[in-house]
Amino acid sequence: MAVSWARRALARAGLAASRTFATEAKESEIVVEDLARRLSNVCEVSRSADVRKQHATDEGTERGMFPPDLVAFPSSTEDVSKVVEACTDLRVPMIATGALTSLEGHLRHLRGGLAIDVTKMSNILSVCAEDQTARVQAGVTRMQLNEYLRDTGLFFPVDPGADATLGGMAACRASGTNAVKYGTMRDVVGGLTAVLSGGRVVRCGGSGAARKSSTGYDLSALMVGSEGTLGVITELQVRLAGQPGATVAAVCPFETIEGAATCVAEIVQCGVPLARCELLDAVAISAVNEHSGLGLRELPTLFFEFTGSTESAVEGEAELAGSEGTAHALLRIHGEVSLLLLAVVLASDLASPSRSTESAVEGEAELAGSIVADHGGGPFKFSSTAEERSRLWRARHEAYWAALASRPGCRGVVTDVCVPLSKLAESISRAKSLASEVGLRAPTVGHVGDGNYHLLLLVDPANPDEVKAAKRVAMETGAHAIELGGTCSGEHGVGVGKLPLLEREHGRGALEAMVAIKRALDPHGLFNPGKIGSEAISREQRGERGRGDVGTCPSTTRHATL
Repeated sequence: MAVSWARRALARAGLAASRTFATEAKESEIVVEDLARRLSNVCEVSRSADVRKQHATDEGTERGMFPPDLVAFPSSTEDVSKVVEACTDLRVPMIATGALTSLEGHLRHLRGGLAIDVTKMSNILSVCAEDQTARVQAGVTRMQLNEYLRDTGLFFPVDPGADATLGGMAACRASGTNAVKYGTMRDVVGGLTAVLSGGRVVRCGGSGAARKSSTGYDLSALMVGSEGTLGVITELQVRLAGQPGATVAAVCPFETIEGAATCVAEIVQCGVPLARCELLDAVAISAVNEHSGLGLRELPTLFFEFTGSTESAVEGEAELAGSEGTAHALLRIHGEVSLLLLAVVLASDLASPSRSTESAVEGEAELAGSIVADHGGGPFKFSSTAEERSRLWRARHEAYWAALASRPGCRGVVTDVCVPLSKLAESISRAKSLASEVGLRAPTVGHVGDGNYHLLLLVDPANPDEVKAAKRVAMETGAHAIELGGTCSGEHGVGVGKLPLLEREHGRGALEAMVAIKRALDPHGLFNPGKIGSEAISREQRGERGRGDVGTCPSTTRHATL
């Protein structure tokens, strides 16, 4: 039988656990009390049952499962260092938490232990407008940072929808609606500070202010996407973008979702520079209409947003796109040279460029228009005022909650596959077919400009058959995406939900390398155990799970005081 973390901690303290305490729950209680005493001089600590349950609750279907035994609220890197040092001494497992918006079971404390809540670490430490960078504590949220930047002419471009903490977004390598233009958290994190096993503080990426560096291992990239399994991110140096001078949003419906997906792929392949391109299927449009009162046609729809340095340029870009199609897509095209020239051609009150340039741009317009028409695209509806754009994008961001509201009392099992654009239509079609076969309502939304989409499988959490069917659809959708050359998760991360697909996507050798990296940086296996890099994962996936190994399913037994 495996020895619990509590028993190991007592052994390190020189106490004979086997006879002194009747149950392992009692052993855990002793260690938790010791940890609480040590941390009380460092930061706020809570043992409230409600607070502990909250820190095991995310936006997934299984809420409040596997709560921690204790929650700490540090306010600085120094606090986190002391907390991690105490946990390492006592061999107590720990998980860093933020806004609690994850979807894949990242917050399940499979071995109990401590939740390190970073939301009190909410200071914006510095902003350098000239270098377009900011340094923030991990608990700063994206909306908080953008509000702070509002008068600087800059903004933080990664937008996953939820008002997540930047530390959590980095840990899960989040992206969102702007990724096709600005990239993901992998692209905007220039450097970070993290606390490793034993309380060691490391600054990854140097200052993070330089645009590039070719020195040393890229430890920042290693921490971004590690999902808290290697250490606790406490500070980030992030890259900012300039706010566009003018913006026009548009929606465009298509007769079929396959037509919309194929159209986007072809437009990208033809070199049209997109900044945002979002797809909602007819079911999602129906939910959004009811939830936000938009009144859109209930067809697969592309949402577009065009931006540029001047209003006339954007109007020209919008006019070009308006000649193209009808899927509800959100497209954001920034004022690059070719598009500015295109705007000049299309705006009748502006002087015409040279004939050669005009001919080239007219050719692009004609090509794009024919692509949309070929795939059943329809007329564009434009929104040029800030209020109209805000309403439109708010509706897109609230599509998840609109979908949940369409079936009161339901929860969502959410897929997160990302596939090559050439395979996007095939992947979406297969996913919708799988959901239909099991009779589940499944609104579909996606950042289709980069091949990422989400099937929102609506289930009654009290109906185990529905939950089981939805998870089967999610797993098969992920497996199919991998077969198409894609990934089972484009932005939500692995958590416990995607663990069974890791070996299929990366191969045995890569998983073993992940285990070796975790063992080197987290020798005691205390950071978010049972997730990425845990030895139990590779053994279980090989069918070699031993007694006492911590698995990745809700029925896993753990030793903790609940």
